[in-house]
Amino acid sequence: MIVVTRNAPPYQLTLAIRMPERLLSLTLFLAALGCGGQRGPDYSVLKLAQVHGAITMDGEPLSGARVEFVEAEAQPPRLCFGTTDESGHYEIRRDLKVPGCLPGEMIVRIKSGPRGEGEEGPVKDAKIPARYNSKSELRVTVEPNGSQTFDFDLKSN
Repeated sequence: MIVVTRNAPPYQLTLAIRMPERLLSLTLFLAALGCGGQRGPDYSVLKLAQVHGAITMDGEPLSGARVEFVEAEAQPPRLCFGTTDESGHYEIRRDLKVPGCLPGEMIVRIKSGPRGEGEEGPVKDAKIPARYNSKSELRVTVEPNGSQTFDFDLKSN
């Protein structure tokens, strides 16, 4: 109910009429936010590609290695990762829940050592040369969407 006195200044009349409208608009907006819709981030805008492959060292499968695809040009660089299985195969993930790799020029780092958070299994103590990890010379271009295979045959010397 709107009550306005006879000699009320114009701004009181405007506030008295608009306040319920604003409250109703805010209520409808908040209700729309809570109804249905997507839960969590929308990864489709990233155009993630399905990236997998195999890694060998001196011709033998490299198991238990962490594989990182790091954006070459981005600051700060974002990375996608995976871990090789017993046969040296890996699949790159954007995070622990979402498979896929960001598109673009990537530096590939292959490491042995402690697992990242949420990863399981033993890590073999392979000596991976710096040219494949901290000073990696490995570069690939990941195309948006689709599926791509990148195999790497590392040399220990």
